[in-house]
Amino acid sequence: MEPQKLRLRVKILALIRWMEPGTSTKNCIYPAIRSLKCLGLLLGILLCFNGYAFASAIKIRVTDQATRGPVANVSVTIINTAVTAVTDTNGICYINKVPAGSIAIMFSAANYKQRIINAVVAEGKPLDLNVSLEKLRIDLNEVVVTAKVNPRSDQQSRLTERNTISAVDIASGDLIEHTGSISAGDVVQHIQGLSVTRTNTGNTDKAIIRGMEAKYSYTLINGFKIPSPDDKSRYISLDLFPAGLLQSVQVYKSLTADMEGDAIGGAVNMVMRQPPDDPLLQVNLSTGYSGHYFDNRYRTFNSSVVQNHSPYERFGPAYYATGADFSKDNLSFKNSRPLPDANFNLLFGHKFFNNKLGFIAVADYKNIKTGSDGFFIPLNTQPNLGNVPAFSDFYKHSYYNNKIAVSTNEQVVFQPDSANKFTLSHFYLDQKDIETRSTVDTSLILGRSGAGTGRIYVSDRSRVHEQQINNINLKGNHNLHNFSIDWAGVFSVANGRYPDWAELTANTGRLLSAEGTITQSPLLLAPLNRIWLSNKERDLDIYLDLHYRPKVFDQKLRLSAGGLIRRKNRDNFYNSYTFTPTINEPFTDINNAVWVNDNGPQNPLGNVNNPNNYTAEEHINAAYIMADLQSGRSEFSGGLRLEQTDQNFISTLDPDVSYGKVVNINYKDWLPDFHWKYAFNDRQQLKASYFKGISRPALYDITFATIAYEDYLVAGNPFLRRTQADNFDLSYTWYQTRSTQLKAAIFYKHIVDAYEKTLLNGNDELYPIPQNGLDFTPAGQLTEQLKNTGTATNYGAELFYSYSWQSFVITGSYTFTSSNITRIKKLLTREDPNDVTSNLVTISKPEQGPLGGQSKHLVNVNLLYKNMPGNWLTNVSFIYTGKHTDLVSPWYGLDYWQRQNVTVNLSAEKKLGSKLKIRLSASNLFNNGITDDILVPNPNGTGNLLPAQTQAGKITALKQDFSAYYQLGLNYQF
Repeated sequence: MEPQKLRLRVKILALIRWMEPGTSTKNCIYPAIRSLKCLGLLLGILLCFNGYAFASAIKIRVTDQATRGPVANVSVTIINTAVTAVTDTNGICYINKVPAGSIAIMFSAANYKQRIINAVVAEGKPLDLNVSLEKLRIDLNEVVVTAKVNPRSDQQSRLTERNTISAVDIASGDLIEHTGSISAGDVVQHIQGLSVTRTNTGNTDKAIIRGMEAKYSYTLINGFKIPSPDDKSRYISLDLFPAGLLQSVQVYKSLTADMEGDAIGGAVNMVMRQPPDDPLLQVNLSTGYSGHYFDNRYRTFNSSVVQNHSPYERFGPAYYATGADFSKDNLSFKNSRPLPDANFNLLFGHKFFNNKLGFIAVADYKNIKTGSDGFFIPLNTQPNLGNVPAFSDFYKHSYYNNKIAVSTNEQVVFQPDSANKFTLSHFYLDQKDIETRSTVDTSLILGRSGAGTGRIYVSDRSRVHEQQINNINLKGNHNLHNFSIDWAGVFSVANGRYPDWAELTANTGRLLSAEGTITQSPLLLAPLNRIWLSNKERDLDIYLDLHYRPKVFDQKLRLSAGGLIRRKNRDNFYNSYTFTPTINEPFTDINNAVWVNDNGPQNPLGNVNNPNNYTAEEHINAAYIMADLQSGRSEFSGGLRLEQTDQNFISTLDPDVSYGKVVNINYKDWLPDFHWKYAFNDRQQLKASYFKGISRPALYDITFATIAYEDYLVAGNPFLRRTQADNFDLSYTWYQTRSTQLKAAIFYKHIVDAYEKTLLNGNDELYPIPQNGLDFTPAGQLTEQLKNTGTATNYGAELFYSYSWQSFVITGSYTFTSSNITRIKKLLTREDPNDVTSNLVTISKPEQGPLGGQSKHLVNVNLLYKNMPGNWLTNVSFIYTGKHTDLVSPWYGLDYWQRQNVTVNLSAEKKLGSKLKIRLSASNLFNNGITDDILVPNPNGTGNLLPAQTQAGKITALKQDFSAYYQLGLNYQF
């Protein structure tokens, strides 16, 4: 019996009993009142019977054509009427008061083909319909949504996860909104199996998927790869993408043959806001403040005077630069109390011409200031005997960052008919990071009586980092009966620039007297380098996918083939000028500084003949074949992808130098994959997959470039080999209800030629090129470089659970990841270990450990409470990231390990009427930072223990304290 009729019957029986004599004393005392009640109820019953007796009702049950299971959230519409309904979790819906006669009913659901059926309704007679829908394949190149299911909802995200055959986890728009996320980096840390790295001031940066660092993954916008504005990396900082532009974030943990194969960890697909079915105009205004500036001043400089181009670029290669060609205000630093931050987001979208043309435009502006304090203690070039670490310097750092970003996203969708669809999308980003770093470097061996005393130097660095992304793509989808074509053309440009990057440094001495007073000697300027660094990367991509469904298999088999052509070009420019101060000239400020060479640079022509100036190309040609088959409750997908990679670069280095001028690299990869999905019933499914993937080094990674970014050099490595891996995944999901879900997964990866970030000391091998009587080229100084460190295994398990109860929604996930790699390290020992007078020698010793960046334990808990008094909604999230290696040392036992940490975020939202909302949020509520330890006891070589140490069994070598960030915002939807 239909629910409406059942409820009506219960009410009538209750009424009859209520009217019986003697059933209620109150009824006997108040017969008049009882009569009035009876009259009203009888009138209501008559009206109800009138509807049920003379109008027809339709019961509809919708099932999946392959699995025979129910399909929830199907939009059911009687064409040419305003009558609609949506199926429940059992795939059932009811439509009452349907006029008699012939009708046409349209069925639409996410990830299913739209279907229209005709039916005849007889007057007063109910009608039962059973309808099956054929599933569409979800590709990264296309996101299918419906008009009736909110595409930003958790519900839609769970449906997409359920219907894809590959392993995918999705952060919905609801999650983005409720957690108060500012950027895509804030979003992905709520997805099971993911953790994030952070910038120097605590902003979320890059995603680590299942313990695989960001270089093992790639980033997509609406299913298409984009180049990175980063000057040395292929991956893209997720901090660049504002949360206000996102519809959802999809993380694919297994790949199919129609996806690009260089993602051992996975792929992060940022789905931008799509055209809405109904007119939408929304404005978001907010202000924020970093807790760091409650107790600290903001130190900055005048960034408006920074010259975007060096004298070499402005006046030509033959120009001799003078002191007058360089600004000074960007090296004059001031402290102030910062004003509150400003954030603005505007969204407009609509569909026209009977929904054939859809449009959306989103604009976002951010002006955010963050800061942090910390220290770094670098290892010496060589440890002491037995690899007891030796230290000479203690760096105390303070970072101040002002991020100013403008981003837009526009999309036009034109669908003239059900068989053809055209989509034009454009994404633009312009972000400027204005950064000051203040450093005090204390010598630990020269006259030191405590941190900040003895021989020290102080410095202030002014650095502006500008990044731009401009991405435009046009794609088409065409269905011709059993044959379909998908194509796309994508053009992207990414720019990065550090204009006039400079660090003003002065040496001094601070002597501590017996009375406890400090006497400071005059500040003496150190040499000053002024650097211009810029990079530009252009991608032109062409995608083609062909699909065919043979009739002989009743269209349950789909054959696909396609390919990709990418032409990537990269230009890198580096120029530096060196200023030498006059001897013993006390320093007061930059305006009174005196430099030799008539206050001009020592190298007036600049320094452009170096391997940091290069032009590089990357050509990717890919082709694939694959087949998808539905058989009973099973779905199968298998394919083979071929990728041909050609990379080369040419630098401006003098060709007479023994190395560094030209590099050419090419290789070919065959990448098979197989996926299986099995539906036990309409609520439980099993997924299994295998794919072979690679990790392709970035163009910077394969150059001879060497640039100092922080406290050490970062060098390329043209001898770096790509990483290859076999990846296995098995997952089980139980959809208990629409809002309750249990998911468990296990995975295993066998990784060949894993490459990791390694910190080299001065005598370590930088390149295997003989030089100066050695059989290799030494690093010369502390240098970070990617190196192939061996064969690794990576395996683990994920557990996810979501539960909804009345006003509570709780989601939680736990990820266990374990990896193992054997690295060949160095150990300083005696030539004869039993003879203390024998010579010191360096030997090789294998050391086992996890992959860099991989945390064994990740925990994420999110609690949402709705319908609070006063119409409030609150959300609390708890994120735990376990201990992991941060930097791999070439010396045995001296890796840098980042401690486990906990982040707590809180957000609240209150509705003020039907259109206005007020939002409050606090991220990193308990000021969580990062701390790196070297897991050996503190040395005592100079009679004084290292500063800032709290535990005797380890050396705290790096620490950065981050602060909470608070926001207050208004959301108005017209």
